[in-house]
Amino acid sequence: MGGRVDLQNPRDLFSPIDQNAVHSSMELRLSSSPALALNVVIPSSMSKSYDEPTLSQPLVSVVMLCYGHKPYLEEAMRSVALQEYSNWEIIVVDDGSPDNCGELAKTIWERQGWGSAGNQLKVIVQANLGAAASRNAGILASRGTWICCLDGDDALSLDYFSLAVQLLQDDRSCNVIYGNQIYYHEKIQSNAIRGSWNVPPYSPQRVLSEGPFPVPTLFQRSLYDLSAGFNPSMPWGSEDWVFWIELSKHGVIPRKINKVTSHYRYKETSKMRKKQKYPEFRPILRTLFPSLYHPRQLLEDHVEIACTIHADTVAYIEQRILKNFPTNSAEPYLWLGLHKEGKGFYREAIQDYQLAKELASPSDWQPSFRLVLAYAHKGWMNEFEKEWSHIEKNYPELSRIMILNEDLGGKSKEDKEKNVDVDNKKNVESDDGQQRQPASPAVENETVAVNLRQQRRNEAIAKLQVWLEPICQ
Repeated sequence: MGGRVDLQNPRDLFSPIDQNAVHSSMELRLSSSPALALNVVIPSSMSKSYDEPTLSQPLVSVVMLCYGHKPYLEEAMRSVALQEYSNWEIIVVDDGSPDNCGELAKTIWERQGWGSAGNQLKVIVQANLGAAASRNAGILASRGTWICCLDGDDALSLDYFSLAVQLLQDDRSCNVIYGNQIYYHEKIQSNAIRGSWNVPPYSPQRVLSEGPFPVPTLFQRSLYDLSAGFNPSMPWGSEDWVFWIELSKHGVIPRKINKVTSHYRYKETSKMRKKQKYPEFRPILRTLFPSLYHPRQLLEDHVEIACTIHADTVAYIEQRILKNFPTNSAEPYLWLGLHKEGKGFYREAIQDYQLAKELASPSDWQPSFRLVLAYAHKGWMNEFEKEWSHIEKNYPELSRIMILNEDLGGKSKEDKEKNVDVDNKKNVESDDGQQRQPASPAVENETVAVNLRQQRRNEAIAKLQVWLEPICQ
């Protein structure tokens, strides 16, 4: 059986699959823009397209990303097909792989006869969009109530799912199940163990500082549906860490299997791993979650990004992330704006910050913060005042960080306005020392308003002096 899914019609992604088929093949045809792969919106009527949970035998969907994994793919598929637990399906996502690993997956499946017990293989072929978008596509095509993401060059322990289901019977409240992991060199079967990861207990605090789980951790589909899914905006991998942070916002209830459940193939020559050592890597990750990290930490991250971002990272953001996912996230525009601000190109930075603000969530203060500083640098006072008012109204926590509401002379803002009002009602001396009468009420009110506005502008700029130094010195 074969089927085509055209992402111009997202409902096709949920077309019924022949339950008696040996395997199902689904090709994602990106006829107009690869960005459509991310922007699929699932109507509420389709939000329960996956199987309803059964307490004793839940279906486990294994989403297997495949890109250049031809030498290892059969080993990865075998580690699922020979599981002691039998209720599973495999969704192979060929992410534009040059070795056509999607076709290879179908060949392996038919040759091994792994569908004879009723299990299913689905193959999705798409343009090369990266791991995050591939996993999202596979999960959306899955039927299971539990999801396991497995890269096509790694493997699972054969008792993983059976142990997980046993644990689930004892504690049905959990929505994440994980175990320990062994790192191998290129050939897993050679027993060339490089190391192991005894995964420590989960905590919401630890997830902010390091990835808490191995990639093949099991999670409930319902938890995924509460989240934004895998974020394709993160350069240089670690989309799994970003995903775990995203899930933590929705109530992770984890349980651990105290044994090795997955086998990770460690490649010494991995270009991605080398680029994860770029100094901007962690700062970039943190800026994706402005509600979870302290503003002072993020402001330090802004400096780090502006002053150290690697040319490779800039090119990746421009040529890969924004080309494929131009409207997915505000942060890539923020990162480019920081890069340009670091170079002193404020006008160009403002353009990126404005785009970031348009895409940002209401709680994301970062684009507005950068805009108000860039406007001040350029001397664009009307724009500065508008953005300043936006910050004061919508981000009081940022006002505290920037000390916006403190008076330089120790007076409150209310006292300050009162004094301005009183001063403008008094007779004042002209330059020649003569007394002049107060202005008419209309002129007086306009003068007070102008004075208050100018005073607030001057105070704002005075308070911002600490931030108005060039970001990279």
